[in-house]
Amino acid sequence: TQEICSGNSTTAIVLTSNSSATTYTWVATAEPGISGFDASGSTDVIGVQTLINSNSTSGTVTYTVTPAIGTCEGDAVEFVITVNPAPNLADIPESSSVCLNADAPDLMVSFTSSTDTPTYTWYSYPEGDPSNITEVGSDLPTFDPPTDVVGVLFYYCVISFSGTGSCSEIETVPVSVTVVENVAIDNEPTSEIICVGGTASALIIELNDSGTGTITYQWYSNTTDSNTGGTEIPGATGLTYTPPVLNTADIYYYYAVLDVEVSLGCSDGFSDVYLVEVVDDPLVNITPPEPQELCQDAPANTLTAEGSGGIGTDYSYQWYS
Repeated sequence: TQEICSGNSTTAIVLTSNSSATTYTWVATAEPGISGFDASGSTDVIGVQTLINSNSTSGTVTYTVTPAIGTCEGDAVEFVITVNPAPNLADIPESSSVCLNADAPDLMVSFTSSTDTPTYTWYSYPEGDPSNITEVGSDLPTFDPPTDVVGVLFYYCVISFSGTGSCSEIETVPVSVTVVENVAIDNEPTSEIICVGGTASALIIELNDSGTGTITYQWYSNTTDSNTGGTEIPGATGLTYTPPVLNTADIYYYYAVLDVEVSLGCSDGFSDVYLVEVVDDPLVNITPPEPQELCQDAPANTLTAEGSGGIGTDYSYQWYS
């Protein structure tokens, strides 16, 4: 008898007898799902054959050999070859991207159509260096990839089989686990002073080109210098926001919130507070304020202008008559 894995080759069966004059005829009978065998023959060797088992359980091919000298037949002898189903990958690992120190999804592998005992060995290598292979885990069909270092590692699993008629090992396609820093805002917030009715400059957030998954943005206004407890501004969902025309002198506070996918181990980000101060338009006071009535050629009192309010104290003046 023989026991092989589906897709492997049999060992040739050499037929011998107690008489050199013996001839042989043989017929193969196979269970459903077994293919690749020679149905019959009349040689003294049942040759090497590659047998395929398309079932999920083991099947057999039975060769019944009848020896004869002339018309005198001897007792038939059966030779049984058991064909074990070859393993096929069912669940395979999937690539993922997570933030630093997050819980990455487990890498999982499973197979079907094998009666053998599996042994699992997990390997990894850095991105761009597939020759730098390290064994990182064994004995389990799942592996929990570490996420404590920023970078990209590729992982794959080799499943080996043992036992009579064992099939060869199978290997998964490498998949990547990308670990990135959490998204953060790189630029400092702006502070601006404008006059009543003026238009403030656009408020801009610049990211550190990190994070993963879908990132959304929302701007808020606030009555205090704080990046919490504000009021959501409808439609303000971009990396920039331009405040509306502000017609009341006051200090206005704004901030942005980055909403990330918590399932990827990332955390929301908050900008610092952007400040827009709105001040009244400047006023001018002329002294002396009273009208002057003078005789012809008499010297007039000097008129003096003094500015107040507005932005800063560096005024320029232009007189008109």
